Amino acid sequence: ADEVAALVPQPVRDRRPKSLREEGVAKAKRIVTLMCRVALEAHRVGEFAFAIRVCRRALGVSDVSFGPPPVEVEGAVLLAEAAFALAQCLAAQLGDLGSTPGIDDEAEVPAAAGADGAEGADGEGDEEAPRELTPEEKASACAMKRELIASLLSGMERGHAFRQWWVVANGLLHWWNLHLDFVRLSHEQPEVLGRTLPEYKDGLKTLQRYLHGDNALPAAEFNGPAFTPRTAANLALANIDAAVAAGQLSALEVDQLLVLKRLGEHERKDIVARVALLC
Repeated sequence: ADEVAALVPQPVRDRRPKSLREEGVAKAKRIVTLMCRVALEAHRVGEFAFAIRVCRRALGVSDVSFGPPPVEVEGAVLLAEAAFALAQCLAAQLGDLGSTPGIDDEAEVPAAAGADGAEGADGEGDEEAPRELTPEEKASACAMKRELIASLLSGMERGHAFRQWWVVANGLLHWWNLHLDFVRLSHEQPEVLGRTLPEYKDGLKTLQRYLHGDNALPAAEFNGPAFTPRTAANLALANIDAAVAAGQLSALEVDQLLVLKRLGEHERKDIVARVALLC
């Protein structure tokens, strides 16, 4: 029995004396992980303003980086989840302002349209026109939208760096859900695409790397119970719409539509039909 026990691998413990810097970094990492957990709980109970402050503090500690992979995966995942929580809290605050993520509030609005593309008081719409944002509110809303987008992208990048594909899939779902109102509005009023936030368009283009190619989601996550080929097709269609509205017709080229190979029959038909309509 003693011989068998001797063969069981034992954890390696670093017994060398740590420098003051190493001890400081270790303490900082513990603090960051605790801040992430506090922020996630604050988001869960609806304390969005507090959650935003804590998420920003945790994500803004520049001297702390977890890894390299696969070491310290838990800390990296917590930071990614905090980034996603920050994006959701910002979206909630934008909702209180009556501003839709993805739309550039500071862009010039046609005289016949109200905020976020809604009809003005002289239009034929039955719904009451939303309150016009002040210039300061528009600037603040756009800043929050840019931060929302950057947070989602950074969370997905952390998941990708540590090969935690479920984190990347969650980030893609958060992106779709938080910008769904804009997508629906653009279908009802295509002219609103002319006010697309540049960071939203660029972010959609970045997301395509997770749908096909060397950095794409593995089949298990791509065809999972939450993220599905339909979600991938929706993100591809949104990318096409935003790019074409900006005059970037290269989005319609074959080498930009490689995601078709991973989609089902119905999803492929939807994308091909959209491309045919835009050509």
